Amino acid sequence: MNDGANDGDAGAARRDEAYRHAQALVLLGEPKTAVDLMRRVMSAARASLPPASVTLFRALLQYAGILESTDALPEAEFIQTEALEIAVAAQLTTQEAALAFLGYGLLLLKMHDYERALARLKDAVARAEALDDVDELDRQIILAQAWRGQAQAFEALGEFTQASDALDVLMSVKRSIRFVAFAPSRGR
Repeated sequence: MNDGANDGDAGAARRDEAYRHAQALVLLGEPKTAVDLMRRVMSAARASLPPASVTLFRALLQYAGILESTDALPEAEFIQTEALEIAVAAQLTTQEAALAFLGYGLLLLKMHDYERALARLKDAVARAEALDDVDELDRQIILAQAWRGQAQAFEALGEFTQASDALDVLMSVKRSIRFVAFAPSRGR
């Protein structure tokens, strides 16, 4: 798979800078300007990057994040779906891919689409558990967020036993986080 190397580091740096500016615009109360900026960035990225590149995947996640922060949830969902299609097609097994599934699940939860949220959050758990090259604390944080989201979705669906089970797993993950984060070997 081509990871977008023909776009170069300069293209990635420009997109990252535009993303930071868009975040600042959102914080300054200029959501429309932020979204317009990211749309221009995405038009250029789609024109210059291969359709299944990791670089395009990252750019789509940034764009979806800006859309979500401006409460453009349906459009954010559409862009998140496009990013996840790349993750699946490219068989990405990175922390970024796990975070993408987590983010999409949490977005669906925010949109009250609980069944689909559960599916994506379960995907996030599976992907986080399969990660080999990630710090254990980072893995546990992804797991905690995914299990908390599942508990919320189950509760909203009236599945209180499953919500309770998800909370039990969440408590176990939190214990792991305490152990990993504050273990003497971490130098704290």
